[in-house]
Amino acid sequence: MEEEQQEEMEGWMESYRQAVQFDKWGQVVEAVEAYQCVERIMTLRASSGGLLSTLTRLSLSNASSFALLLKLRIASIELGSDGPLNDDMGMIRDRFVAIVTGKVEFPLNAEEYEVEREEVERVARFENMTPIKREIEPKEPTHEFSYFSVAISRIGLKDASTFGYIDPYIVVTVADKRGCIIDQQQTPPARRIEGSYIWFDDVVVNLDTPISQLEEGNCGVFFELMHYKSKKAKTSCRAWAFMEKDEVKEGETSLEIYRKPADFLRRKKNIQLLSVKDLFLYVTGFVREI
Repeated sequence: MEEEQQEEMEGWMESYRQAVQFDKWGQVVEAVEAYQCVERIMTLRASSGGLLSTLTRLSLSNASSFALLLKLRIASIELGSDGPLNDDMGMIRDRFVAIVTGKVEFPLNAEEYEVEREEVERVARFENMTPIKREIEPKEPTHEFSYFSVAISRIGLKDASTFGYIDPYIVVTVADKRGCIIDQQQTPPARRIEGSYIWFDDVVVNLDTPISQLEEGNCGVFFELMHYKSKKAKTSCRAWAFMEKDEVKEGETSLEIYRKPADFLRRKKNIQLLSVKDLFLYVTGFVREI
C-alpha cells in the first residue's frame, strides 16, 4: 500500500474507531456524525469502481455492504429500528483494513434486517435536517464569528433544457480534508430552466461553520446538483462543483462543474471536468459578522 493510501486508510480507521467508541459510550450525536462520515466515504468508494483501478471486486462489494451497515446502525440509533448492534460495529473495527481492502469477505449480512429502506436512506442522507425556504437560515450562533454565505444564481449544463430535470436542487456541503461532513444544507427546487441554465435566482445558503474553522480544517464547500429520477423513483446526483478554502470570500465567482459522483476528499483522479464553454456554476459569496 502506497504511503498516501496508507495515511488515507489510517484516517478512515480512526474516524470509525471514534464512531464505535462514541456509540458504546451513548454519545448519540457524536456517534451518528462519525458514522455518517465513514458511510459517505464507503459510498464514494463503492461507486468509484470504474475510476479506481486498484480496487478489487471484493473491496468494492465490501464497501457497498459497509455503507449499508452504517446506514442501518444510524437508523437504529436515531429511530430505534431493527439493525446492527454496537458489538457488530466493533467486530468490523477489529478487521477494518482487511475488510476495506478486500482481503476478507464482509462478515455480516446487512440485508437481513427488516427495515424500511427509504426511511434508512432519509436518515443517513440528512434529508430530515434541512429547511426548505428561499433563504436557508443559519442556526443561532453561540459565539461571535465570521460566517460565509453563498447566493446561488444558476448552473449551466449543455442538456439543461433537453434532459428533463425534475425538481433539481443543490446540496451544499462543508467537508474537511478527511472527507468528513461538517455542515450540509439544500436549496429549494429550481424555479425555472431556460436554455442551457437551471436558475436558482440567487437563493442564499447561510453556512453554520465559522470561516476560521473552514480555514483551520482545510475544508471545502461542495455543491451537488440533485434531481429526481421518476423511472427509478429516487434522487440522483447529476454533477458537482467545489470551492477551496481560499475561494471562500466575498464576490461573484464561477465554478467548474465535474462529473458525478462528488468526492469530498478532492482526489485529482476523481475530478473529471463536465463544464463546456461558459457553462459553470455561478455563485456570489459574502461574509456575515455575528
